[in-house]
Amino acid sequence: MKLLIIHYHLQPGGVTRIIDSQLLAMSKFIASEDICILTGEPCGKGALTGSVATEVLPELNYIDSSKPSAAECASMLKKIEERIKSHISPDTVIHPHNINLGKNPVLTYAVHKISETGIPVLNHCHDFAEDGRPENLEFLKYVIGKCFGADFHKILYPDKARYLFGVLNSTDFERLLNCGVRRDLVNLLPNPVHFPEMDTAKKRSEIIDTIKASFDIAQELPIFTYPVRAIHRKNIGEFILLASLFADKANWIITLSPQNPLEKPEYEAWKDFCRNNDVKVFFEVGEKIDFNELMHVTDRCVTTSMKEGFGMVFLESWDWGVPVVGRNIPAVTRDFISNGLSLPHLYGNLFVETETNKSDFPQLTLREQMKFILSLKSSAALKEQLLKNNPGIMKIFQNTPDKIIKQNMETVKNSYSLEAYGKKLFDIYTKLSGQS
Repeated sequence: MKLLIIHYHLQPGGVTRIIDSQLLAMSKFIASEDICILTGEPCGKGALTGSVATEVLPELNYIDSSKPSAAECASMLKKIEERIKSHISPDTVIHPHNINLGKNPVLTYAVHKISETGIPVLNHCHDFAEDGRPENLEFLKYVIGKCFGADFHKILYPDKARYLFGVLNSTDFERLLNCGVRRDLVNLLPNPVHFPEMDTAKKRSEIIDTIKASFDIAQELPIFTYPVRAIHRKNIGEFILLASLFADKANWIITLSPQNPLEKPEYEAWKDFCRNNDVKVFFEVGEKIDFNELMHVTDRCVTTSMKEGFGMVFLESWDWGVPVVGRNIPAVTRDFISNGLSLPHLYGNLFVETETNKSDFPQLTLREQMKFILSLKSSAALKEQLLKNNPGIMKIFQNTPDKIIKQNMETVKNSYSLEAYGKKLFDIYTKLSGQS
């Protein structure tokens, strides 16, 4: 069996991290020389730990959604089809990631066209254009419907025995069924949790000293880390609100800056806001401090995210024995809870009262969020009202019994292991390649 993996890019984190886990998991089943990755831009530093052939074709990357012409789309399609076909042999399985997202509808259409020849495809859906991404959805409809004259829905959700779907959770499983995809074509593929073995010989005090050399953390306070690229949907403003509200209770750390240029202005605005208004948040700590060492001294992993494809943060923190605290995403966490994970430190909403109404904090504009945080800093009455309206946020400081930590570590190990993931993935490939 030969495996052809396709993704827009190989920048560190996100889907690339799952591709790396996929390569590690497949090492027991498929020889590395029988695996190739096609991508739209070169591999980012440290993004992949495995060693497989990687080819770059720029036409596979995100494309500008400002409506390219039909001729431009046709030219891209020809190049993409030719490159994919050059890697096809009778025993090849194609595994594209996130092609239903709408970042490159030409690639979406190309994979569908190639699947029409009988080549088996596992369409691995991490995110969906239909899930709060109206611009992506319109772009898919424009390219597939207007430029190529095809049925948008049939291209995204074909009914073919050798075209299977992989989804990350039961919410997305149900989403595909509601889109008309047959149940036997959908596979539940929750992401595995995998970290390299870490040398923990360093004492906590040594690691803290390393952090203090670059960041002015308070050594006597616990460390609350948001292990994330600070993009809009991660709801960074809410994290900053917590840091302002509870400045005396913890060091508040965000690990990474966004890579997408479109995300940078909001991120820089928040950095300026914190710097100019004495809100002590430590940004980009993960870019100066070894991530595993940082997690070794972290007391709580924080998430304030509004939307996740899978929600790795709810799982991976327990692998270090670190409780996860913050905002719940029920559509994501319900699978984890049903598998035995205990998540006692999550709150549902963070309601704030402004001059006009009462809203969940992420619903406010950037300007409104900043204005509210400034008001909160100067008003004890407003702080008291916020805590009264949101008693659940105090759960982020509750102690976690050792029993729950051990139970969650076992749940993650048993239900989300790399070994189990690899076997399930290979079984899907075998099913695909064995059908005619």
